[in-house]
Amino acid sequence: MKLNRITLRFSGPLSHLEEDFIRDYTRSSLKHIRFALGLGCFFYAIFGLLDVLLIPDEKNVIWAIRYVLICPTILLAIYLTFIPRCHKYIQLILCSLMIIGGAGIVGMIIIAPPPVSYSYYAGLILVFMFGYTLIRARFIWAVTAGWIVVLLYEVAAILYQTPTSILINNNFFFVGANIAGMIACYSIEFYSRHAYYLNWLLVKEKEKVVAANLDLEKRVAQRTRELQRMNEELSVEISDRKRMEQEKIEAQKIAGNQEKFALVGQIAGKMAHDFNNVLGIILGHTELALEDCEDQETRETFKVIFDQGIRGKNLTRNLIAFAKNSEPKREFFSINDKIDLVLKLLAGDLEGVTVRKEAAESITIVADPGMIEHTLVNLLQNAIHAVSLTDDPLITISTTAGNDMVSLQIRDNGCGIPEEYIENIYAPSFTLKGSQDVYRTYRPGIKGTGYGMANVKKYVELHKGTINVESHPGSWTKVTIQLPLSRTESTENEMADGPPALVHTNKRILVVEDEPAFSDMQRKVLGKKPSCHQVDVAANGQLGVDMFEKNQYDLISLDYMLPGELNGMDVYQHIRKHNQTIPILFLSGNIEFLEAIEGVIKNDLYLAHLPKPCRQAEYLSVVNRMIRE
Repeated sequence: MKLNRITLRFSGPLSHLEEDFIRDYTRSSLKHIRFALGLGCFFYAIFGLLDVLLIPDEKNVIWAIRYVLICPTILLAIYLTFIPRCHKYIQLILCSLMIIGGAGIVGMIIIAPPPVSYSYYAGLILVFMFGYTLIRARFIWAVTAGWIVVLLYEVAAILYQTPTSILINNNFFFVGANIAGMIACYSIEFYSRHAYYLNWLLVKEKEKVVAANLDLEKRVAQRTRELQRMNEELSVEISDRKRMEQEKIEAQKIAGNQEKFALVGQIAGKMAHDFNNVLGIILGHTELALEDCEDQETRETFKVIFDQGIRGKNLTRNLIAFAKNSEPKREFFSINDKIDLVLKLLAGDLEGVTVRKEAAESITIVADPGMIEHTLVNLLQNAIHAVSLTDDPLITISTTAGNDMVSLQIRDNGCGIPEEYIENIYAPSFTLKGSQDVYRTYRPGIKGTGYGMANVKKYVELHKGTINVESHPGSWTKVTIQLPLSRTESTENEMADGPPALVHTNKRILVVEDEPAFSDMQRKVLGKKPSCHQVDVAANGQLGVDMFEKNQYDLISLDYMLPGELNGMDVYQHIRKHNQTIPILFLSGNIEFLEAIEGVIKNDLYLAHLPKPCRQAEYLSVVNRMIRE
């Protein structure tokens, strides 16, 4: 970057940047200049209080300088910053203000009688601070004004016979303050110019990239025309080649999607495991707190924490369901209540959209509430996006029940789906929004992930339901989902609330868990009444093996993900070599473990599994059942 080392002007091949820099520097500094000048005016005015204390007899003359000359001049300068034609004189204005402000203080020094006048020199230090750093004066202007102010003081001090010691002392301060201010001002302007220069280089590089892209597009277009001509000459041969290429592309797409899903599965498994550990700790300790808490208001707070923890648990289950075709959770709930919940969640997005509900009363289903909620969110967000450019947006939600099925229908009067794409809406990564919105049917800024409808179809099929999409481009879209209505088996909540089995007490249990907060919660749950079990805790796999070999246990509660060389499966295999009948309960939500444990459980009658997090009642029930069996 070529600059004049004294004036800091762009020089040499960069001299043409000077005018543009000055305009940009001025434009970007206006707000800062106005604020700094306003602050300077405030200080100049407020220091008038010192005049009353120090020189009450001469205060009227001093105030005339402050309030009649200097402060109005500063306010006039602020006003001039709002006039565009004055912007090219802004540096001259700032330099003049610095000189006028300093001259005003020099005048006060002359008017004030000694020794009070010797104290007013400090005001010049403030002028230097403002001039060099705050008002965004350029280096050459600030230096000129600063040394003029020093010269004015020297002339006044000599003419009015300031004592030599005072003069020398003040000069040390003035010269030092000026040099420090010059360095600061020089640095500020230098780095401002450096930033401007880098931005200019960036713009130039972008222009080169655009030019290169245009040239590339021209070459591609020319080559395309050549290929088209060749295709016309070799139509028969090329048709076969196209078919083969299409098959290759489809195979690559399938392979690519499988790779993406595998990666998502790995990430989902890791996230689900770590998040489930956190949720397990929160839910477990919240349940313990609810049991001991008697204050109703505090209990309500704990209940909110517990309910949101259960919701987080459902989210992680859905994350695992996306990465692995696991069975959905079964709970008994009202579909209409779930619709109301989702409408509340999307209230901000639904602003300006009319929502009409045509719901039959008291429709309840057995399903995974998290998956159904995710399905409703995806469908309603699609409807909201579809009506984004509609004059009178309307979304109609209706539910009906009959023939052992519940029917959910969501209809909008939005842009619809082109017929040629209706068969592709369930394909992973397919979307008509964002960069794919070639017909401009969505509001700018709306984007799609391409996985919404794929997830919806997956969730519906996991519940043994059906989904049907009808659409008229430019008019409406209707999505109909049918789910089984009948209840074929007990839900998890019902099992948890069922009649209690015979409780086994005072058993010795080994807990192998690396999370101290989670193992502490397990110890409290297993050790409290009525179970009163004796609990030992091992923080890693090797310690778990050592404790198993030294002691006799009635049951082992085992995590899969453990620190060290041995994971939960290694510990399980070691135990089974020495004891084939001791009950072992795995407590984990890791996808790798879920895939490995399915076959093992079928061949081991004394092995069970609970996903993290689980409720205390569910955990104690399984522990009690395994000890009994």
